[in-house]
Amino acid sequence: MQLQTLFEKLEKLEFERPLLQKVILALLAVDGKPIYSRIKLQKMIFLLSNLIPELKESVHFKPYDYGMYDEGVDTALELLESEGAVTVNDSGIKLANKDLGEKVLEELRPYLETIRKIKEEYNDLTDEEVLAIVYTLYPEYAKYSLKRGEIEKKKREIAIDLYRKGKISLGFAAKMAGLPLKKFIDLLKKRGIKIVIEE
Repeated sequence: MQLQTLFEKLEKLEFERPLLQKVILALLAVDGKPIYSRIKLQKMIFLLSNLIPELKESVHFKPYDYGMYDEGVDTALELLESEGAVTVNDSGIKLANKDLGEKVLEELRPYLETIRKIKEEYNDLTDEEVLAIVYTLYPEYAKYSLKRGEIEKKKREIAIDLYRKGKISLGFAAKMAGLPLKKFIDLLKKRGIKIVIEE
């Protein structure tokens, strides 16, 4: 009888959720939209780890099949799915427990704008566009990538599309395309794409 009471008490205890799980939940809760792929989740967590010092301490990204990868992100996601906090299927990763999402947003209030900005910038891009951006920013993580050759072949077109959509700056688009700025501007002019001069 006492053992059963102990188990009941343990079930009611709130445990301190690891920061990585909280950040995943916050990414889902911040706008209520799913994260559309595991590749995007990995890259968003990587980018956030460079902006949130406490998160940097709990992740260990390495070059892998699709660029930077941390097995801990997948493990955290699986734990969240097993407890019913999120659902994961072909249409993406979705928040299943809205109350938990709200609680985590409150706990991570100082980082909410950063989390929101990263999700807004990357979630509506294709996986190829996300990979092209992170491979340009962090080429050292692309060395084992299965998609590196494919991205290399398409990087000029991806850079033009991302610039046209206003997702990246002119200078970064030229860098991604592997062209000097003047040549990239000439290419944009030939395509009839409006060039915005950055101040």
